[in-house]
Amino acid sequence: PVVWLPEFPAILIFVFISCALLGYATTKTGWARLPLFGSAPFVIAAGSAQWAPLFTAAMSIPALGFFFAAKPTIGFAMGVTGSERLQKFAVGGGLTLVVVSIAMFPQWPLVWLGQLHYATQMAPSFLRLGGFAIAAAAFRWRRPEARLILALACVPQVGAWYDALPLFLAAFTYRETMILALSSSVGYLIHMRLNLPTEFEANRVGGALMVAFAYLPATIMVLRRPNTGELPWWLRWIDRSARVD
Repeated sequence: PVVWLPEFPAILIFVFISCALLGYATTKTGWARLPLFGSAPFVIAAGSAQWAPLFTAAMSIPALGFFFAAKPTIGFAMGVTGSERLQKFAVGGGLTLVVVSIAMFPQWPLVWLGQLHYATQMAPSFLRLGGFAIAAAAFRWRRPEARLILALACVPQVGAWYDALPLFLAAFTYRETMILALSSSVGYLIHMRLNLPTEFEANRVGGALMVAFAYLPATIMVLRRPNTGELPWWLRWIDRSARVD
């Protein structure tokens, strides 16, 4: 919508709208998550005009799921663990983007496939150093925030700290949000202090630090809660099977 503008004003508008929507979504039910706005993942996401603030807001504003197709890896993880209404918007957005993009540039799927083998810097958080411990969130599989952590850990990422922003949805209280904000910021500062020589090494180490300082604290928060919650449509068969047994 802002492609007709020069780059800098377009970035400002995109970041302002995304962060304003995240602020609204974050404070809809209280002020407990406000510390996330002082965290490294948020500052980096806003400073580099990333999709993370808008995607995080979408979990409370389902219509924003229409934009998940713009970054389908993270978008898929968040869409599959969101509400049914969010999933409808995500599917609609995905189909619209595919149809319009192929109409404008029919060759892009072949070009994209041809570039995949160059994307060696991407890996799921599960495969990073210590990432296997994230699987402990499966013990709270009935909770939507536990399923979100697991889904995010399964999709390929470059190890950039802005991708940790959706993990703040696992923090419910002011104290939990503050802990996650401080922990993720410390991980980022360590990452920057290392001053790694290559982008590949920076992404590899950044991914491991994100596991230690963002994923695992969020997982511990979830494990402290009971395994209760409403199941999405694609998991309700488990409840039916349990009743039959």
